[in-house]
Amino acid sequence: MKTYLKRTWVYLLILILCTATSAMAASFTADLVTTEKGKTKTEKFYFMDPYYRMEVVEDGKPMAVIADRKKNVHLFLQMEKKVFFDIPSDDFRILMNDPFKASEYMAAKYESRVEGHEKINGINCEKLVLTAQGKKIQTSWFSDKLNFPVKLVNYEGDKEIYIAELRNIRKTKLRMDLFTPPADFKQGEDPAAAAKRKREKLKNAEEALPGLTAVKTTQVPCYEKIAVGGELRVHMDTDRKACLIITNQAKGESEITIFHYRNGKPIGNFPASTKKFGSSPFPESWDYNDEFEQKTGSFLVDELRIKGEKGLVYAEMIQNGPDRKDRYNSAGQSDLSADPKRPLTLRITGDNPFGDQTTGKYWLKYENGGRSDAIAFTLGNGGTRSWEYSSDKGIKALSVSIRKGEGRAKITLIQPPYPKKPAPKKTAAKKASKVKYTPKAKPVTRFTVTHPYGTGKPLTPGKDLVITVTGLSGQTSGDIFLYNDRTKSNKIDEFKFKLKKKQVKSFSVSGEKDVGWAAVWVHDGSFKVKLDQSPGAKAAPAPKATQKPAATVAKTAPKAASTKTAPAPRPTQKPSAPAVSGSPAAGKGTILNGKVPLMKGAKVLKTKTYGANSKADLEVPATPQEVVDFYKQSMTAKGWKPGMSMVMGNKGVLQLVGSAGQLIIKATGRGETSKVNMALMGQ
Repeated sequence: MKTYLKRTWVYLLILILCTATSAMAASFTADLVTTEKGKTKTEKFYFMDPYYRMEVVEDGKPMAVIADRKKNVHLFLQMEKKVFFDIPSDDFRILMNDPFKASEYMAAKYESRVEGHEKINGINCEKLVLTAQGKKIQTSWFSDKLNFPVKLVNYEGDKEIYIAELRNIRKTKLRMDLFTPPADFKQGEDPAAAAKRKREKLKNAEEALPGLTAVKTTQVPCYEKIAVGGELRVHMDTDRKACLIITNQAKGESEITIFHYRNGKPIGNFPASTKKFGSSPFPESWDYNDEFEQKTGSFLVDELRIKGEKGLVYAEMIQNGPDRKDRYNSAGQSDLSADPKRPLTLRITGDNPFGDQTTGKYWLKYENGGRSDAIAFTLGNGGTRSWEYSSDKGIKALSVSIRKGEGRAKITLIQPPYPKKPAPKKTAAKKASKVKYTPKAKPVTRFTVTHPYGTGKPLTPGKDLVITVTGLSGQTSGDIFLYNDRTKSNKIDEFKFKLKKKQVKSFSVSGEKDVGWAAVWVHDGSFKVKLDQSPGAKAAPAPKATQKPAATVAKTAPKAASTKTAPAPRPTQKPSAPAVSGSPAAGKGTILNGKVPLMKGAKVLKTKTYGANSKADLEVPATPQEVVDFYKQSMTAKGWKPGMSMVMGNKGVLQLVGSAGQLIIKATGRGETSKVNMALMGQ
């Protein structure tokens, strides 16, 4: 019996040892080959259960990653700095960078099924397929002998998007010091924790930075925090487009006032405006000295004064031009375009409110598609460095990057202007005869118009014209404007009238005035219009009356009152906003606090209100000239006084002043439509 028991214990011991030996996989080395987005890389891999080690290169610097599967911890060894730190293996950063830990995580979370056995690189493996919502997301080939996966494939639909595979597996004895930090390595801080601590420090420093409470004068570019009572005076060039960017820094509402100056004096037709900002972290911006303003000379500003009224804001001012660009980098990346056919000078000035220096880097982008290596710089506050590059470099853009917490900088890119070509010698040339506008006009045109709609009609220049209007409603009023052509570039004449029902007025115009277009505006009611350019056209017969009619105007009353003088029209209320056409007419609805009518077919893109101030962006099916004409006529009818009015090419501007404040309208033509920007500045 004793012999039997002894043999039984011996067999059990042998069984336990054999089982333990099979469970404890032999240590080995291998090449870890990964393929992602068509790129393949090979890294060294070491395994000794429960550890494995991957030797990788990140940003050109060697690192070792050691996984302790028993403690569920990953160690990161920075070989050049001789520093190590640890991160829990379930951390999201580990799952994104360690394919084996990620596979283990996925196997525990998703459904799996075994699809037999296959040999991978000469090693027998169990094929395991993971699915999510019935779709295959990963296949792994696991070796019981190695107690580790040999190959992993991730899928997106039916496409393989990531492959990790152990190749050239060699069983060998490994030392434990491969899986522990070397003795001369120091333990550091997890970068995520260090970054969080740095963010908190920067946030506290930013909040502690006081806002401007006095008057400060500076130049573009600038970036300044403004508190209540502070006033930032920024000088700029009038021949380059400028942009003011305001970001609210208060937890509640902030308010500023912007004053516009030129040659040291306030601009009369560009009054100060007050802006309010909610708690939104998104900045708001305003453009100055754009191309249109430079051509017309209107609203050009060489100094902005930004005064803090409430709360706390950051004010940033930048400028762009064909030969010079000024930017401010308050942390992040600034991208500047360049002309590759001209040399350039890059100038960077340190401006760090939290320390005594700024560090960063920049790189160049070439016309041929390549880019330079990053060029590092370190600057003291107020210190400036310049870099010059010839035109044969073909630089089309450059980027300047400053990490948060490493300072701020003013950036200037300068390119010399192209040399001016000598003016060609003037040669005598025959004066070309003026080509007259010849619209397709009928000898006689009849139509009816009703408030609020109007219309425009072509006429034949050089022919006499008789206009006859007949009232169709109890009270009718309107205007007829005559132009040289449809573009309305030259107004020739204007006729105003008020009619009762069936009352008639006629106007005669000589063919010498070369009228090519008639625009009809309706203030009230409806009426019929006859445009007669037929041979022998005559005005409507004058009524029998004691008063002598004007030489070119004849009035005719209805037949029932033929023996009496046509009654004078009764006083009417001020006409509502008229609608012109050719294209546009008054549409339904109003904008800017109900003070401005919409043109027919107008599409409102954006509106914003700041107390008594408001602005709107529209798209209208009309030319800039028609936009200016429409709002000049409609707002004048509402009692507004027109100021500057100008149309050049595809741009138009109109200024109006009323009891509610000042209205500025800018229109930019885009084919058959115009983009319209309106700003109403309250009193």
